[in-house]
Amino acid sequence: IRKDSAFIKDADYDNVYMSTGMQITFLSAMGATLDRVVISIKGDIDGNGFVNGNDLSKLKLQINRPYITDPALWYAADIDNNGYINGNDLNALNRVL
Repeated sequence: IRKDSAFIKDADYDNVYMSTGMQITFLSAMGATLDRVVISIKGDIDGNGFVNGNDLSKLKLQINRPYITDPALWYAADIDNNGYINGNDLNALNRVL
């Protein structure tokens, strides 16, 4: 990848915050998809690009009533990378906030 060939832009070509669930697609010069990467940012459980109280609420909900099926959101909620979403992740996120 050349330095000038990789950009994070939305559909309107505006700069955007990277967020959990965002997809980066690499295209050939002819426009064919070469690869796709899905972003997961630790703590960004609601996918808005920020780690805040909303993410804490979503994490509490996940611990009490599991609902996350999206892999990117799962990785964002598994703060301690142990493969489980539990109180340890909640404590870790609390320390960040």
